[in-house]
Amino acid sequence: MSKIFNSPEMTETIRRYFAMEKNVRGLDYRELSRRLAEAGVEQSEGNLRVKMTTGKLGTPLFLHLLMAMGVKQLDMEQIDTIYQQVCTDLADN
Repeated sequence: MSKIFNSPEMTETIRRYFAMEKNVRGLDYRELSRRLAEAGVEQSEGNLRVKMTTGKLGTPLFLHLLMAMGVKQLDMEQIDTIYQQVCTDLADN
């Protein structure tokens, strides 16, 4: 079970999920950094960009980002769809 948490597939799923949420809400890294700072979480725009682009986020930052973006509910069906697409994409490469 622990393999999935450290897998390239899950990392890419997280990256795609956050890119989608950020774009749907019309947010950029500067605004996310500002919103996080308001919540007491210091993340520079550049640092945030690297973490979100690589999909390598700790759980606290993951949750703070969801709150900063205004995500009220995780749609696990949507996340599973992204995950399945990532698995297909990576298998094709």
